[in-house]
Amino acid sequence: MKLLLATHNALVLWNQGQETVLHSGEGVYYGITWSPDTLYVVARGNQPSRMRVFAPNMWPLDDLPFEHLGPPGDGPHQALWWDGALYVTNTQRNRVEIWRGGDEIEYLYFEEPVDSDVDHVNSIWREDHTGHFWVAEHRLKQRPKRFRVLDADLKLISTIDLDLDCLTDGPVHNGLHNVYVEDGTLHTLGPSQLALKNFESQRVWEVELPGIVKYQHYLRGLARTDSLWLIGVSQAADREHRGYGPSSVLALDDDFKEVYRINLDKRYGQLMEIRILDAPDYAHNGVRCPLNA
Repeated sequence: MKLLLATHNALVLWNQGQETVLHSGEGVYYGITWSPDTLYVVARGNQPSRMRVFAPNMWPLDDLPFEHLGPPGDGPHQALWWDGALYVTNTQRNRVEIWRGGDEIEYLYFEEPVDSDVDHVNSIWREDHTGHFWVAEHRLKQRPKRFRVLDADLKLISTIDLDLDCLTDGPVHNGLHNVYVEDGTLHTLGPSQLALKNFESQRVWEVELPGIVKYQHYLRGLARTDSLWLIGVSQAADREHRGYGPSSVLALDDDFKEVYRINLDKRYGQLMEIRILDAPDYAHNGVRCPLNA
């Protein structure tokens, strides 16, 4: 399996146990997505946050006109390319930003426009069979945590609350990341557990994952193959210390039992995003990655 990983210190290719740094030196690497011929990566460093653009050989292309992504070190989280448009969740501006080509950016707000971090809009995914977009709102210390469901025209269909103690446990560990729906069940990552909601039964529950210790580990990054769940596991730390310490990718079967674990070099620090390069990733966009790796 080949994985593309966004970490605190680098963009990393993992290929059958070999780690290769594809890009570094621009702070924390967050969202990863791609079109059939272009790779897009969010970089949040000492300069204002940027949407980095790469050709299949990792040759850098011109940045996109996201001039308001955020101040240095803050702002954009996850990114999703779909059908000619690039969608970026921007926590600092409390919105989703959309680029369809050219020099213009569209701004999608769910409340009245307030360009400050109110709901911590941090994850986005498109459901293939419905065409709906799902957006996660971390909401910092507020509860319940919630998700916005949009139709193909980006009109708000519903707001779904998810109120679990495991999503609001401690100041460093508060909140959620990632959103994915399978067989009528929403999957998202709390600080140290997988949280789920089934829409038919309305059951809400949490899954304790193997080897994950509360207050010691932090979960972020979710990928899904035909038979595996891939979940990013990092050492829990405040913002100042996230660039140090071990991280790993936990591979689980359909019953959430451990199949294997990929331990990463400690120099990468916290893991922010997981994308699968050489197999279908149902938690991404279904487009084959163009990266020559």
